[in-house]
Amino acid sequence: MKKALKIVLLLVIMASLLLSCGRSARVIPVRKMERIYREMLLADQWLAKNPDKRNMADTTWFYEPIFERYGYTLKDYQKSVDRYLNDPKRYAEMVARVEKDLRKELWNLNAKISQEDKLRHLADSVYNARKNSATRVFNSFLDAFDTDFRIDTIHFEKDTLGVYVPVPVIEDTVVQGPALTVRDTTPNRVQKEPFRKLNLIKLQEDLVVE
Repeated sequence: MKKALKIVLLLVIMASLLLSCGRSARVIPVRKMERIYREMLLADQWLAKNPDKRNMADTTWFYEPIFERYGYTLKDYQKSVDRYLNDPKRYAEMVARVEKDLRKELWNLNAKISQEDKLRHLADSVYNARKNSATRVFNSFLDAFDTDFRIDTIHFEKDTLGVYVPVPVIEDTVVQGPALTVRDTTPNRVQKEPFRKLNLIKLQEDLVVE
């Protein structure tokens, strides 16, 4: 059974190879050609950063997986290049779009890396500042003040570490607290004048007479 499967698989592979070799080369559409160029340029960059692999990578076989990923062959690519080179302006525009897209991706990637580096540096700065700062233990909230709590205003400011701390305010008066005062006489209260009903009656009579 396994032997039969191997034979069938081998026949399928041979048939696919014959079909790929037998069919005529096709012209790759512009958009797909741009994506193929993009991956080819990225592959070139990889080779540039790994020079030890350059001697091992044959140009034909190195790019062949890229063509196969899009359903084309090296012959299709060669025919497409010949076709597009007949229109130099169109070919230059296609290559320019590929370069522009790669530069945009590179800019976005660098911006993301820069933002991550800034956040990491900020986190490290805060951590080191907390780690190196002296720790104070307060038994109560009032212990956080460096002066007597009997002041008029409580004000908070940021210290050099960016932490809000209570800061004493120069008081204009001092709170003395409750005090008991004994006087020999009590102040006279203003007595309201009693309502005089007779005057009101007289006023009403005058109005009736008139």
